[in-house]
Amino acid sequence: MILFVVMFSNYRLGRIWVGDAFVAISSKLWLRSLVVLLSWYLDGFFSLKEFVLYNGNELLAERQSNTYTSIMKADLQLLYLSLVGIIGNVCQERIDPTLAMLLFNIAFEERLVITRMFPDMAKTLEGLATSDYLLGINRLDPSLPEVSPLRVWTAHKLSNPSKSAYAATLLPVFSTLVFVLVYVALRKTFQYFHPDLAHQWTMSTSSARSSLSSHFSSRNSEVDRPKLTQFEIASGIELRARFGIVTDYDNYVHIKGMKFASADGVHTSGFVIANSKFLIQTSDLIPILLINTTCMRYKNVYVYEVDGNKVKETAQLIYPGAIPYSDMFPLNLQILV
Repeated sequence: MILFVVMFSNYRLGRIWVGDAFVAISSKLWLRSLVVLLSWYLDGFFSLKEFVLYNGNELLAERQSNTYTSIMKADLQLLYLSLVGIIGNVCQERIDPTLAMLLFNIAFEERLVITRMFPDMAKTLEGLATSDYLLGINRLDPSLPEVSPLRVWTAHKLSNPSKSAYAATLLPVFSTLVFVLVYVALRKTFQYFHPDLAHQWTMSTSSARSSLSSHFSSRNSEVDRPKLTQFEIASGIELRARFGIVTDYDNYVHIKGMKFASADGVHTSGFVIANSKFLIQTSDLIPILLINTTCMRYKNVYVYEVDGNKVKETAQLIYPGAIPYSDMFPLNLQILV
């Protein structure tokens, strides 16, 4: 919602800006993944067992299994994106969320095809599905067929899949993580053999390109001693250190020899600028509105004053009425020193 408000504010000013909304999401992926694992544990892994049997029946193609896979898909998607985020943080690379979502959907939708590529895995799931089906067939009274020609398949205790059955179900879904590792390796290789182009790609824009040769003559000293912007000092966030599942963006904008934090960098760090006066964390917008409405400071909220493209390095504690409603909107973004 905040992203669309900022986009609309820029549109009214005659600018088209589409920011990146994935950093705020990816920062909570690990917590949500833990919640998913906890929910599996609390229900005795029933949903996962059901998914294992569903895949086995689908591989057999002899019986129809009525299972809603969308719920399991959502759980596995969270776990998949969390693993992608871990890979990005460990390797210190930014992995495009579009690529991660595409690879997950391919793996999930084609999991049966991938499973059939490994006969042992397919036999494990098919054997489990067959044995579970046989558990529901009871011996019939010999006189019963004279009354009805229908067989009886009764309710029974759900089979407990083995570790190999769980592996045969989950490995195909997570198999495309190999391509994520390949993507990271290609980026690392490109940066190693073409450090000048890689640095220009990820760090510089506009006028920085015009002085590329002089810039790289002293790049070692600049990389070793990076100069932080006032925004980075105030927020405590180093833009170049944002890794994980996040769209690649320019960290800084260089104008007439001055380095500014880019609008994308400000937004993906979780901040917006209210009425060109205050730098506010997006998570603090609703608390500030509640403080003004209730006239009670129920939590400590801090903002930073903005003057043009400069941001004060010291935070300001918010009290009721400190930021009037007229200064809360419009929400916008701009480059900051």
